[in-house]
Amino acid sequence: MFTVIYQFHIKAGSVENFIRNWEGLTRLIYQFENSYGSRLHKLNDLHYVAYAQWPDKATWQNSGTKLPAEASIFSTKMKDCCESSSTDFELEVVSDLLKNSQYEEKNTKPRVTGVGGVFLKAESTETLKKWYADHLGFVTDQYGATFTTKNTVPPHEINYLQWSLFKKDSDYFAPSEKDCMINYRVENLILLVENLKIAGVTILDEIAEFDYGKFIHILDPEQNKIELWEPVDQIFTDLENEAV
Repeated sequence: MFTVIYQFHIKAGSVENFIRNWEGLTRLIYQFENSYGSRLHKLNDLHYVAYAQWPDKATWQNSGTKLPAEASIFSTKMKDCCESSSTDFELEVVSDLLKNSQYEEKNTKPRVTGVGGVFLKAESTETLKKWYADHLGFVTDQYGATFTTKNTVPPHEINYLQWSLFKKDSDYFAPSEKDCMINYRVENLILLVENLKIAGVTILDEIAEFDYGKFIHILDPEQNKIELWEPVDQIFTDLENEAV
């Protein structure tokens, strides 16, 4: 086994953004480059140390050619968060008595991780929205209602769920004729879509990318339209902080 030690000196106010992009890049390296994963440690508020494990030195040296395009985005954003960074040690493992807790495949497998939105058709969107506000306590705005939850991994991250109403004649649910559409939060949308195509799942469009994440739409076997979303929750968190 081969281990590489890195140091990062983070710009003030950039820690959460750095961690989020470090995690995104590390997941891709794990998935595409055959690494054993990495741990990030906090030395103090703006000084972090990471070590990455690899099968051998050659695998580490040859890594980088198999990564998808989004890896360079994560890498650039990481660098933008740093005052400086360095590769401090390249270590061959001589004796390993550490309990194995490498980043498990189940945590990086392309998959749904939760619900990101609930969308309903309504005869009168304003009347129905008011009903939910009056009787169920929804805090609504022009887009519907937004619900927040704390993530478990990483625990500092806030997740968002959007509830919205659409007019009966809206074509947003097409080609489905159903009056409801669910948005599912996913991990690694690009690889998930590749797997869905191989499985013969109906893909309705191409991946669209915005500041707040990547989206694509599919159909299930009963013609329910599904919206898949790989979120960037920090965008919403930043907007909330600006509004305070």
